[in-house]
Amino acid sequence: MLEEVERLRRDGIAPEELAKAVKQFTAATLSSRKTMQGQAQDLGGSWMAANDLNFSARYLESVKRASPADIQRVARTYLTAENRTLYGLVPQGAAPKKFEQADHYTETPVQKFDLPNGLRLLIKENHRLPFVEFRAVCKGGVLAESEANMV
Repeated sequence: MLEEVERLRRDGIAPEELAKAVKQFTAATLSSRKTMQGQAQDLGGSWMAANDLNFSARYLESVKRASPADIQRVARTYLTAENRTLYGLVPQGAAPKKFEQADHYTETPVQKFDLPNGLRLLIKENHRLPFVEFRAVCKGGVLAESEANMV
């Protein structure tokens, strides 16, 4: 894999190879929009990522305009040793034992809070990475409708 990256940085990509990759990407993107669910996911993803319902269409057009020189420029800029992360999945006992785990991960239980306004909050801490992730799930639709909550 590293050899392929170095070849890409040094020699670039053949126009035929790029055309094939663009064709495959375009086909996969358009295939994902065959259903109403796929179209809704596309619109929602575009809105969440860029606050623009047409983002995926503009992105697809940008991919189609990519040139071999663009690919080589991006490879030289971003596919560097400083940006590289290496990992391997090997059978137990086959990996070298020279690496020591610096941090000890402790599994924390899910904490449940019922807020005064009726919302339920579930919290699970994980300090392995410096990220915060949250999700909101709301009851709705036909299954949640009743005479009491109909407007």
